[in-house]
Amino acid sequence: MRVILALATLSLIGCSPIWEELPYEVYYINGIKTLGYSIGEGAYIGRIHEPVNITANKKYISVYACPANSTPKCTTR
Repeated sequence: MRVILALATLSLIGCSPIWEELPYEVYYINGIKTLGYSIGEGAYIGRIHEPVNITANKKYISVYACPANSTPKCTTR
């Protein structure tokens, strides 16, 4: 019973967004981390791949992202 409860908890954690400031969320699809605009019921309009740093206030959202094949390599700040 404990194993089933632990697996259910991990499953829910794995399905939740990494970062969320509605209507924007960071989520994984096919192993790619993407910042997207949530249009409801788990549907998103993908905007930015591989976001590194995100800040938001009531009016604006600021995203620092690093493309996978960038040269020189991006680093987190």
